Amino acid sequence: SLFVVPKVLVNADGSLGQRNGVTCGSIEHKMGIHGNSTCVMNYDNATGWLIGEENKGMQGMFVMMNEARLGVAVQGLAQSEVAYQNAVAYARERLQGRSLTGVKEADKPADPIIVHPDVRRTLLTIRAFNEAARAMVVWTALKSDVAHRSNDPKDRQAADDHMGLMTP
Repeated sequence: SLFVVPKVLVNADGSLGQRNGVTCGSIEHKMGIHGNSTCVMNYDNATGWLIGEENKGMQGMFVMMNEARLGVAVQGLAQSEVAYQNAVAYARERLQGRSLTGVKEADKPADPIIVHPDVRRTLLTIRAFNEAARAMVVWTALKSDVAHRSNDPKDRQAADDHMGLMTP
């Protein structure tokens, strides 16, 4: 089951009341992304409220995790795109050897490495991966919207199945 357990309880008049019995026990030491801390929570004498139905907490957590995983995918795509853009800029500036199809910049001691076939192939491969990842992220985000907002139960289920596949 899922519960909401506030740090501070709210009085009947809407003002802040006493502190709830929830505390952070310790920070977890983990591998991977460190932007979000994971911690042990202690709920000694805490007041909480049930969210949704009893015994449906794992289902609710998986929905939340699907959205979180999609967010991590967007972060990874952003990093890859910046790396690609920096690589292209470097390949345009770095001079090394001459082009196989003839001199491209006669006034310089060498041609930019972006004119070399293997460098171009590598950059285009990275670009293709980024474009594919972008399409997958947008498509999966669309399916998330359909899973949450469609009026058709079959469409909602199909979109939810897609989310389960793309965000395991």
